Amino acid sequence: MTGQNISAPHKPSQAARTQHPPALLLEGSNYRHGHVLGNADELQAALLSAAPSENQNKLLLIRNIDGEATDILQTAAAMDPMFIEAHVTRTSYRPSGNRDGPGWWTWTYPALAKKRTMVQGPGLRRAQRTGEAPSFSLGGGCDISVCFHRASLWLSGTLPILLLEPAVHDNPAAPPISPQSPRNLVTHTIAVQNGCSNAMSRHVVSDDEAFSLEDTLLERMQDDLPVKNIVGEVILESWSGFIETLSPKTKWDGRKDDGLLWMVLRALEFNTDVTKHLTKRGAALDSVSLDDWKDLTDRIQRRVQLHSLCVSLSSSRAAAPSDVPADDLSYSDKDPNERSLDRIAYLGGILLPVTVVSSVLSIEGIYGPEGQHFWVFWVASIVLSVIALIVIYVDQVRTLHVWVEVAAGELFGSDDDAEEDRPLLRRNDGSGKGQTYWVQRNGQDGMARTWQRRELGWGGAVKKICRYERWYGTEHGQAPPERREVV
Repeated sequence: MTGQNISAPHKPSQAARTQHPPALLLEGSNYRHGHVLGNADELQAALLSAAPSENQNKLLLIRNIDGEATDILQTAAAMDPMFIEAHVTRTSYRPSGNRDGPGWWTWTYPALAKKRTMVQGPGLRRAQRTGEAPSFSLGGGCDISVCFHRASLWLSGTLPILLLEPAVHDNPAAPPISPQSPRNLVTHTIAVQNGCSNAMSRHVVSDDEAFSLEDTLLERMQDDLPVKNIVGEVILESWSGFIETLSPKTKWDGRKDDGLLWMVLRALEFNTDVTKHLTKRGAALDSVSLDDWKDLTDRIQRRVQLHSLCVSLSSSRAAAPSDVPADDLSYSDKDPNERSLDRIAYLGGILLPVTVVSSVLSIEGIYGPEGQHFWVFWVASIVLSVIALIVIYVDQVRTLHVWVEVAAGELFGSDDDAEEDRPLLRRNDGSGKGQTYWVQRNGQDGMARTWQRRELGWGGAVKKICRYERWYGTEHGQAPPERREVV
């Protein structure tokens, strides 16, 4: 085999990485060693000299496919040019021919990386223009970004070939690639054979990309597992790792069709469609099934629902009044129609007693207009009018909602259940209407204080009018401390 032989971890210089991105062929005998393929000729020689019976546990990884590499793959590996085009353009590959056509698999997978000194990763539209992989920041105080890459596995040649995309954001320590540097061919081959007991350490070769996927594949290569099952399992685990990094504060939204949620669902749907298509053709994998991709989609949807719930709660709390005194609850929120009805009610309260009293005293006698006790008419009318106005006012005040401090056991059944600070709770009272409670834990003595939101009622309205402030359950008629929502 041509190329430089390496049997120990090797890290080329920065100049070597920039000028000649290496091609690495790892093979196994009694120990793992590798051949660095420095140019396209060595790549072609490696493909032509490979025997199918000797390459059951070898995997050729190729990045940055150029025109010369495309010609070599078509001639030496019998790779369909439409397969290469589908990989480069990130489109679906549907070969023509019979049911027993060429063997292949393709996936879209997430690659996580720490954000470094670079401009925000390209969204979908910019990535389509520049040929880069779409990159998104997870947000929520997380210093991790994610890129979505295409991995295409060709199984019809003498050597299994896995086409990958450049992962320029994978290595946090790597410097940015200069835009003037040529897009050279980068080829990696990983091989494992029987009797491999000494595992080669990670980062055998390191260029501007971190070989996290290559490292994982190298560790998983085993004699008793087909290469396609190993690759599928690694791709599935990359999705599981991505979901584990998500939080309720993950930034899912974006402009129309270039947000993180759109890219995630699009990638999962692509993997689901490919798996469904190849399963119908009898090319199912033992390590990854159609149910696995559906399960990942369901998990993502649950995360999005949790994110929507957190956003809605934050918005409602931010828009609700804060620390509103109970005495400030007024009728300013009434519409003009309700205010007109109030004026009519007060006017009726004034006129009704006058009409009733005048009807009673309209008989002839000392209570008549010319009698000596006519003043009784005016006194009775005024007193009854005042009483009617008070009743109308109390009836309106009794519908106001205030926070009344109650015992914690009334809500939780015991004080032990109220140890945790639970700002806002709703509890069904059995009548179809929920009751709202505000629970706050005192930082000094650790005791929980509980307020219930309820109507004043007739008795409470009378006490409110009479300034009996201690009825409200808070000092000086204030709402519960640090209240952020009025329901």
